[in-house]
Formats: sequence, C-alpha cells, structure tokens
Amino acid sequence: MSGGDQAELPPDPSSAAAEESTDAGVTEGDAGPGTGVGAEDSLAAAGPAGEESARADTDGMEEVLDPLTAMTIERDEYLDTLRRVQAEFENYKKRMVRQQTEQLERAAEGLVNKLLPVLDNLALALSHIDTDATEEGKALGQLNSSVWDVLSKEGLEKVEPLDQEFDPNEAEAVMHEPAEEGQDGSKVVEVFRPGYRWRGRVLRAAMVKVRG
Repeated sequence: MSGGDQAELPPDPSSAAAEESTDAGVTEGDAGPGTGVGAEDSLAAAGPAGEESARADTDGMEEVLDPLTAMTIERDEYLDTLRRVQAEFENYKKRMVRQQTEQLERAAEGLVNKLLPVLDNLALALSHIDTDATEEGKALGQLNSSVWDVLSKEGLEKVEPLDQEFDPNEAEAVMHEPAEEGQDGSKVVEVFRPGYRWRGRVLRAAMVKVRG
C-alpha cells in the first residue's frame, strides 16, 4: 500500500473514553459543590436553619437555668431569714437574762434596805452591853456576826468614814466645827449613823460630824 492511499485507522476507544471523562469532569467541576460558589450557596441555604437550631438550644438552656437560679435566690433568702431570726433570738435571751438579773438585784437591794434599821438596832444594843459578860450579850454578838456574814457575802459593806477626809458622796454632814490650826480640808470627827454600800453603790450615806 502506498503512502497516499493509507487507510484511515478507526479511533482508539480508550482515547475517546478519556476525552469524555475529562469533559465530564470539567463540567461537573464547574457546577459541583466542590467549587467556591457551590459551598457558599450551600451555607447560605442552611444558615437560617442553623441559627434557629442554635437559638432553640439557648432557649432550652435558659429554661433549665432559670429554675435553678430562682431556687438559689430562694435558698439565700431563707438562709438570711434564718440568720436574722437566730440573731434576734440570741439578743432576746441576753435581754431576758439581763432583765432577770436586774430584777433580782433590785429585789435584793430592797430587802437589804429594809434590814438596815435592824442592823442599826443591833449596833445600838451592842454598844450598851458587854458581849463577854453575860449569855445574852454573847448570843447578841453571835447574832450580829451571823447577819453580817450573810449580808457581806452578798455585797453589803459598812461605810466607816471616821478620821477620813469628808466625802459628800458617802457621808452627810449634819454637824460642823471649826478647823484646827494648820488643818487643810474637812475631816470626819464623829459618826452618828454608819453608811452602807451595796455591791459597790452607796445604799445609804453616813451621818457624820465634820471639822473644817
């Protein structure tokens, strides 16, 4: 066969298939989801649904958190109320104890104040009797000592201002005499009636004679 009369060879099936595959790939690539335009279109289409889903999840969390927050607030309010009630009760107990103590002290002070004339009479009787000479004198002396032991333990003290500087808070001057030469101030020279202190407070002032 000569060169000019060469017969045309049939097309290669594999080459044709490759070209078709290439053309199809290019076509699918231009319109497929792998391209940038296709991905943006897909996100844009799915965007509102995703936002609604996220919003629904947030609302659900808020619905769960709100009851917990309310319970926490209510718990704190109950605790604050309990603390206030407890503090008020403690203050009430302290106030009641203080009032009861004051009432007992006033009652004891009133009783001791009523006993002061009895003590004065005992002191007067003892000043006119020899407690060692007779049985009556001994008994009277023992009675006076017993009474003073009880009252002194409770807080009664006798004010003895004799030969002391005159103190108007603890003594009442019912008589005066001129001061001695070189004397400074006022001095108690005689006690007509003793005074008493009850638990550190003057219960009755002494009646005295003052020089100066």
